[in-house]
Amino acid sequence: MGRLKIAFLLTLTTVLSLFAMVGTASACVWSLYQPEPPKRI
Repeated sequence: MGRLKIAFLLTLTTVLSLFAMVGTASACVWSLYQPEPPKRI
C-alpha cells in the first residue's frame, strides 16, 4: 500500500512539473509575440 502511494505521488509531481514547464514556456512565447510588454503597476 505504501509503495503504491509513493508511486502515485511521484507520478502526480512529475505531471504537475510538466504542466508548470509547459505553462511557463507558453507564457514566454506569448510575451515574445506581444507588441509591447504589459505595464506592471
